[in-house]
Amino acid sequence: MLNAITIATANAPEAQGSQNFLVTMVPFAVIIIIMIWMTSRGQKKQQQKRQQMIDSLQRGQRVIVAGGLYGKIAEIKDQSFLVEIADSVKIEVAKFGISSVVDDNAVENKK
Repeated sequence: MLNAITIATANAPEAQGSQNFLVTMVPFAVIIIIMIWMTSRGQKKQQQKRQQMIDSLQRGQRVIVAGGLYGKIAEIKDQSFLVEIADSVKIEVAKFGISSVVDDNAVENKK
């Protein structure tokens, strides 16, 4: 019986140490999970906003393509746009290649 008590007493500090480790690590794990969740949530919102912008584009709208070229949408295809960058100069740009829409009112106000 004395051996059983000695073994139980010897194992008690190890169990206490592992519990302290878990108690210490749980807040860090929760913080990391919250950070990952907030980051992915923000990215998802940006992606939805960008998709709405691309879906709302129409012929004649001025856009900036990813390379920094300004142009006007001449034609809309399934996976791309035909963008007129100068008189009778048209380039085909993938839908994800449109950076932003140019607000003509803002450009006129700056002049």
